[in-house]
Amino acid sequence: MPLQKERKMDYVIWFNDGHRETLGREDLAKYSERFDFDAEEVQLCGDVDFLDEDGGVVGGIFKEAKNEN
Repeated sequence: MPLQKERKMDYVIWFNDGHRETLGREDLAKYSERFDFDAEEVQLCGDVDFLDEDGGVVGGIFKEAKNEN
């Protein structure tokens, strides 16, 4: 049985104002410092919500399979 290739992942960061940006794995550390989230948690859990001071969701980041076209 052939070994399965590891799927490449993109990370999508989004905000309630409609801004959305696709990041590569190499960008996670830079963005995690800028937006104060745990890059390892995104890699392990698949997504993280960004909360305001009242606990409301104002954005987030999630991973998705990279389109290999």
